[in-house]
Amino acid sequence: MKTLLYLASGPYLDVYSNLSIDKLFFVEKDDMKWTQSYENIPTNAEWINKDILVSVAELKSRNIKIDYLVSLNEGLNEGGGGYAILSDVVMGYLSPILRDEFILICDFSHYPIDIRDQYARLDWGFEKVKELKEGDSGFIDPKTFTESQEYNSGNYGHVFKMKRISCSARFYIANQNVQMKLVQGSIWVDEESLDTIGINIKQTTLVGEAAYNSQSVSDFFLSKPKVFNLKDMTFDAILEYCEQNSIKNLGLCPWLQGNYQEVIKGLQGNLPNSLESISFYHLNINDFEQLYILSAHYFTDKFQNLFTTLKKRC
Repeated sequence: MKTLLYLASGPYLDVYSNLSIDKLFFVEKDDMKWTQSYENIPTNAEWINKDILVSVAELKSRNIKIDYLVSLNEGLNEGGGGYAILSDVVMGYLSPILRDEFILICDFSHYPIDIRDQYARLDWGFEKVKELKEGDSGFIDPKTFTESQEYNSGNYGHVFKMKRISCSARFYIANQNVQMKLVQGSIWVDEESLDTIGINIKQTTLVGEAAYNSQSVSDFFLSKPKVFNLKDMTFDAILEYCEQNSIKNLGLCPWLQGNYQEVIKGLQGNLPNSLESISFYHLNINDFEQLYILSAHYFTDKFQNLFTTLKKRC
């Protein structure tokens, strides 16, 4: 079954009924503008009238897997959007519901120039296999998803074939029984198996139009029972937190601005008795560089060239 998820979809358009997709999900929080357009949609279409992050959590609970992901309408400046959809923090959370290979239909033109290149790298645990053009298998014209007269002629948007990156390497510290591993991929894929998840996030609160039927990224994640904020935390403080809460399986995202000397020192010291595993998750290819270098001597033969391989992908 082929599925399509359109984030911040705006109104339902009649042309969608012509798509060769078995199930279409339209996530649009604005029920004041678009309710009428969704009143008589086909049975294979579903409108989720909620915030994007909340909607993704719902789809995950339903074991939905997505073949086509559409993100064209940010609405950050004028549409009431509260956060960037193609940011690594949002796309990382999407990861568990995306197929290992999927089609991304997107547009970067509405992002500020200073962050456009950053988002265009799509650096969130997937790699761009190729950009699809008209006539390629799987191609859907991005203009299908907009009524705007501005895009009636010329090119608009991009269509990429994406593939999940699966890199995981265990490493060992002398005289430590705790299992340790580095994972290039989304921490949310392993959410169920982790006792606690540390993320580095700036706390914000949405106000005005952006707050309607929504919440900030930080409010969403920090309301999850397993999640705590790594921002400004030392590694010793994290270990103390694990000790106090009898944590067995700890998952951590990048923090400390890339300087992990205190982590290296902490891993060589006394670890909480309850702790059985520490997993370091990253999306950006260059994160946790010091830990990869530290662990190079302890990789199995299968992973001994992992760091070199990762660097070559940049």
